[in-house]
Amino acid sequence: MGTWVDFVGTTIVVKQHLLVYVYIENSSTGKGGNIIDRTITDTYSIGVGASGQLQAVLGTPVDTDNSQRPGVNGFLNFFTDINGLAAQTQEWYQGMAALSFEDVPVSVMQGFVFPGGKTFIFKDAMFSDNQDLISHITYIDPS
Repeated sequence: MGTWVDFVGTTIVVKQHLLVYVYIENSSTGKGGNIIDRTITDTYSIGVGASGQLQAVLGTPVDTDNSQRPGVNGFLNFFTDINGLAAQTQEWYQGMAALSFEDVPVSVMQGFVFPGGKTFIFKDAMFSDNQDLISHITYIDPS
């Protein structure tokens, strides 16, 4: 399981990838493959709310499933049941995969208020090329 986070312009892209390779062998006949090869990509748009808080809005998640079911031809399967074993193994791992992907707590970011939140108005939040959070600010005279 791998998770990558990229900060680009006004977006946060979170990509989770789960890969499980299995080799099944029975009676000297075997077959292998990536029985789970699934990637979920979440893209959040960031902005600044009216009271200076950072907002992150989740777009439509993209779920890519390139999983394979390893199998052998009917003749070999008759003697080895490799295809049945592969199906059972894949079903078991698919159940595990459902538990492996997690919600990424980007909503925690919405509690962030830029320093001096009662003295400055913030707008146009975005990430720099170096992935620093930047924003335009306007000073408010508290008197």
